[in-house]
Amino acid sequence: MTQHPCDKHMHVKENSAHDCQRDCEENTRKPGHLMFDDTPASEMTHKQLGAEGEKLAASYLEKRGLEVIDTNWTCTYGEVDIVAYSPEEKCHVLVEVKTRYSPCNDDTSIPELAVDSRKQTKYRKLGLIYLAEHEEIRDIRFDVIAITIMDDHVAKLRHLIGAFWWDE
Repeated sequence: MTQHPCDKHMHVKENSAHDCQRDCEENTRKPGHLMFDDTPASEMTHKQLGAEGEKLAASYLEKRGLEVIDTNWTCTYGEVDIVAYSPEEKCHVLVEVKTRYSPCNDDTSIPELAVDSRKQTKYRKLGLIYLAEHEEIRDIRFDVIAITIMDDHVAKLRHLIGAFWWDE
């Protein structure tokens, strides 16, 4: 991993590989990069870290051909981090994003483990509510995107496609 000369962008390792194409003179968000607004990752609050992770996840999904329909969709029961549409599979995707800060480049941080059976049950209920509010939708898939930020310029991203199902 190489560091950007502007020191404001993060390379993302998607399963340990990322092709970085970046014009660092622009101060805009590009797919595969985080901008910390001059706040070091180690000093970000849990909420700030989560928001950056959700932005990165949305960018990642768009880069892979999914259409991000909504972010932070809420109803009285709760919130879905990202609602996307997969034109290839012709289905809507409800995405839970889990972001953790783990310096020292260790493999002990596994953010996706936070999507336990309770969280999955909640997402299933949110899926039912989303279906009720959007009668034109026929298929929903549940994905999890896990992001481990290792320093201000490096993160690992794992995309668990179909992480859980309606009937588990």
